[in-house]
Amino acid sequence: MKAALARGWSSWCERYTEQKRQTQLLKKAVGTLMKPALVGVFKFWHHDWRSCSLEGAEMRLREKEDKLQQTTRRKLTVERELERMSSEYEVKLRKVTEENQRLEEKIASLLRNFKEAVEKQAA
Repeated sequence: MKAALARGWSSWCERYTEQKRQTQLLKKAVGTLMKPALVGVFKFWHHDWRSCSLEGAEMRLREKEDKLQQTTRRKLTVERELERMSSEYEVKLRKVTEENQRLEEKIASLLRNFKEAVEKQAA
């Protein structure tokens, strides 16, 4: 029962929708025939408006592309600077590490000498 009702409703709905579409097409055709000058002017305006809209969109797109290129160039510059600074600091860190190691060895040597001197005096 429900399936038959659904088929009937779908059939009626399809016919109704098609009839409304045809009615709208006829109204549009009548309007075009009744006022051809107005339709012509509207079509001209619509075409002009669309072309202006497209030009504006193209201009905005070019601006965004320019900004993207500038940002990409800045990013590359910053990355190169970061690499340069990173390598500089690696060299500095290596030098400081070597200096710390040298100083630790010197301190250890001085402590050994001090202990030996204390042991000699105690003996």
